[in-house]
Amino acid sequence: MKKQANTDEKATISKGKKDKIRLKIRDHYFNNFDLTLKTILPQLFKSKLINKITNLDLKFNKMRQLSELLKKPHELRCDYVLTDDKIIVLTEIQAQNLDNFALRNLEHFASALRQYKMPVYQIMFYIGQEPLKMPNTYKVEGVLEYQFPIIDFGKLDTKLFINQSNIYVKLLSILTKDGRAKQSLTQILEAIALIPGQKARLEAIHILTTLSNLRKDSILSINEIVEENKMPIIINPEDTDFYQIGLNRGKAEGKADTLLKLLTVKFGLLNPNIEAKIKQASNEELDHYLTNFVKAVNLEDTFKSQ
Repeated sequence: MKKQANTDEKATISKGKKDKIRLKIRDHYFNNFDLTLKTILPQLFKSKLINKITNLDLKFNKMRQLSELLKKPHELRCDYVLTDDKIIVLTEIQAQNLDNFALRNLEHFASALRQYKMPVYQIMFYIGQEPLKMPNTYKVEGVLEYQFPIIDFGKLDTKLFINQSNIYVKLLSILTKDGRAKQSLTQILEAIALIPGQKARLEAIHILTTLSNLRKDSILSINEIVEENKMPIIINPEDTDFYQIGLNRGKAEGKADTLLKLLTVKFGLLNPNIEAKIKQASNEELDHYLTNFVKAVNLEDTFKSQ
C-alpha cells in the first residue's frame, strides 16, 4: 500500500514537471509571437490601409506611440496606444477567443478616460485560426451598454495587404481570407526574395514563419512554393517556434521527451496510449515520428508508416 502511494506521488510530481515544461514552451512561443506583432503593428498604422480596414477617419500617421509615457502602466496594458494629444487610440490583438474580453476592454476604456481625459477610440484585431466567437459588447440591462469594433483578419481581403509596398504589412496577408492560397503565398515569398540584405530577409522569414503558426499547413505550402520556383530563400519548418523550442530541449532530454512536448503544444494533452507508444518506440521510429511531425496536420499524421 505504501509502495503504491509512493508511486502515485512520483507520478503526480512527474506530471507537475511536465505541466511546467509545457507552460514554458507555450509562454516562450506567445512572447515571441507578441514581439513579432508589435514589430509589424506600427508599420500597419503608418499605412493608408489602416483607415480602410478600421472604417475610421483618423490621421494615424500624425500620432505618436504612447505606451512608454503611461503614468500607471498597471492600469492600462493594451498592445498599442496612440495619441495626437486630442484623442487616445487603444489597440488590442487577440489570437484566441476570450469570454471576458469585452469586460477587460471596458476596463481599459475607463482607465484611459480617467488617465488622459480625452476621447478614447478602441480597435481590436482578431487573428486566430478558430472562428471569431468573442462578443464585442458588454451590457448591464437598463444601466450600461458598451460596444467596440472587432476586426477579424480571417475575413479581410488578401489583396489589400498583398498590394502594399511595405513588406511588414504585406506579410500580414498570410492571416487574411485567402492568405494561404498558392498565389498569395507566392507573392509574399517573391517580395521577401527581393529584399536587399540577408539580415533583412531573415527577419522577414522569421516574421512569416511566426505568423504562419496561426494558419494550418502554411509552412508546408511555403516550402513547396520555394522549391517549385527555386527561390533564393530558405524556410525550414524546424525554424518555427513550436518545433525549435522542443528540439533544443530534447537534445538533453531525449527524442521521446522532445516529441511528447511538441505534440502536446501542437495538439493538446495526449492520450496515455500515445504517450506509451512514444516512450516504447525505437530510436529509428522516433526519428520517423519527428520527421512526420514537421508536416503533420493532425496527431495521426505523426505516426503514419513510411
